[in-house]
Amino acid sequence: MIKELQSLNIELLVSIWPTVDKQSENYEHMLEHGLLIRQDRGLRTSMDFQGDTIHADFTNPEAREFVWQVAKKNYYDKGVKLFWLDEAEPEYNVYDFDVYRYHSGSVLSTGNAYPVEYAKAFYEGMTRDGKQENVVNLIRCAWAGSQKWGALLWSGDIASSWQAFRDQVTAGLNVGIAGLPWWTTDIGE
Repeated sequence: MIKELQSLNIELLVSIWPTVDKQSENYEHMLEHGLLIRQDRGLRTSMDFQGDTIHADFTNPEAREFVWQVAKKNYYDKGVKLFWLDEAEPEYNVYDFDVYRYHSGSVLSTGNAYPVEYAKAFYEGMTRDGKQENVVNLIRCAWAGSQKWGALLWSGDIASSWQAFRDQVTAGLNVGIAGLPWWTTDIGE
């Protein structure tokens, strides 16, 4: 399918969520090697969406490499060269940010680095072999420095209304002023 689409000058973009379900073949390895976001207390679940999932800890270089290798094997090696790095905030089931811990420190002190490190994982993986120079990946959240890693910021799911459209124009201008050169919106639901 990928080759057929490419023959029509269409590039397939694959949506990647930075979560792993507890039933996944990758869960135990990621848990045992400290590749997941940790919690100081409470249940070890960071998101209850389409399963009992926990986010990969992209501030950990080993987690970035592990997730990239899985994506490489399943998509990149088969011809997919564009990724939609969704859920880059990340969202949590419980917004008690004092509970969550990254490899780099508490979410309260280093949380804004998450989308940067998420984008970095794919950028570094995609450029490592020298076959791809211009990396651009769609991402739902960004922070200062994300543009270095080929992040094309998307504003997230928004409503189909004139007010939402007006807000998107303002958001886009602010993103540009913040130094992020690539931004897009998906006006609609």
